[in-house]
Amino acid sequence: MADVTSKSETIEVVPASKPGKWYEIRKGADDVIYCSCVAWAMSKKNPKVCKHLRAFLDKNPEIENALVIEGGRYVLPRR
Repeated sequence: MADVTSKSETIEVVPASKPGKWYEIRKGADDVIYCSCVAWAMSKKNPKVCKHLRAFLDKNPEIENALVIEGGRYVLPRR
């Protein structure tokens, strides 16, 4: 599970490949975009990504275009 504080906000709930299981795409209090799946938490990619987050960003290019990469993670700057 991603290390997400209680001050995070769910942006979208996405289905897992296993029926009946779901993951959350969340914006943390630190403005980092997280996925609640283990693959995101264990990702060594720079920036951290998993198939759920990649699919979310592909569906939402306006969000992807606003992101910056800081410390190996996608960050949504405050407006």
